[in-house]
Amino acid sequence: MTKTSNGCQYVESSFGKQLIVEYEITKGVKGIDGKTYKKIYVLYGHLNTVLKSSGTVKSGEKIAECGCSGNAASLDENDHHIHMEASTSVDDFTLGVKRKIDIEQLILNQK
Repeated sequence: MTKTSNGCQYVESSFGKQLIVEYEITKGVKGIDGKTYKKIYVLYGHLNTVLKSSGTVKSGEKIAECGCSGNAASLDENDHHIHMEASTSVDDFTLGVKRKIDIEQLILNQK
């Protein structure tokens, strides 16, 4: 059931508006299973607006706007955010599936 809270669409137990982007990682990133992956998927959730839903994304291109959709709609406006998860398959972004990429390690690895 969709309700409105703080001007946002609230859906219990939901990432709300989301976008999944496929990335090619030249030097690869180590997964929680110890394997190195060169292709990963990142889910961006709780978005207010998705600006690009297909095609190639250029570095620095704006693809979405941070928000409060889904179960984040109950948060104060100062707490609007983007939820990020990374894995090796788009099929991993379902409830109860363990993600194969540690997002913190992914970010640290790319610096």
